[in-house]
Amino acid sequence: LGKGAAMRAFLYHLVVTENVTHPRTVVAFIDADIRPPYFHPRWVVDPVGAILWFHTVEAAKIVYQRPRGGRLNAMLRSLLALCPHAGVQALQKLAYLLSGEIAGTLKFWSRLPFKTGFGVETLTLLSFALDHLGLAPGTPDLEHLVQVYVGRMDHRHAPLTSTPGKRGLDQMAGTVFYTLMESLMAAGLLRWRLPALAPPRLSIPVPDGESGEPLAWMDVPLADVTLPPLATC
Repeated sequence: LGKGAAMRAFLYHLVVTENVTHPRTVVAFIDADIRPPYFHPRWVVDPVGAILWFHTVEAAKIVYQRPRGGRLNAMLRSLLALCPHAGVQALQKLAYLLSGEIAGTLKFWSRLPFKTGFGVETLTLLSFALDHLGLAPGTPDLEHLVQVYVGRMDHRHAPLTSTPGKRGLDQMAGTVFYTLMESLMAAGLLRWRLPALAPPRLSIPVPDGESGEPLAWMDVPLADVTLPPLATC
């Protein structure tokens, strides 16, 4: 079960099993691998408080500085800079794009499509940027998103290269970039001259533990499954 699938399953449980229906109900998700010295109550209080205090805010994304890491975030920012769309360009103003910590109203969560895995943060950002949520008539969806700065953060780091037992930054990056291109193509902002022959797959050399020489190749898919918004169920 991927990260995005788990998030959507929890929201489905709240709505269907627990009968939580008020549109201003606030649900927050926080990654479980934040290193203890960096986690503090503001990770919950600040984003939830922003939504409760500002009635036009439907989602609050936690942003931070990472003393180590942030490689994939930097690469995604450069790709967003290449897209000539005002909403996509505006995403560059987020201090940290791929933070997994976000609070939102049930109104927001019920309109959001989900990627089952590592593409969930990217699809969330693009749903705002491309006005796919329809949070308020006549206003861009991004006007209902705020960022909440909590200082520095560090967590468990993924290896650079994937292995048969663990996903690495290479596979994560492929999934994030695929989600970006898929969303831009669906919005008519990107088009390949040739049609895709099959869903993309990433070939990764698997090194020998002793010599470091690649002895085999691992072939992994890049596309996450897209789950529809809860409001359509």
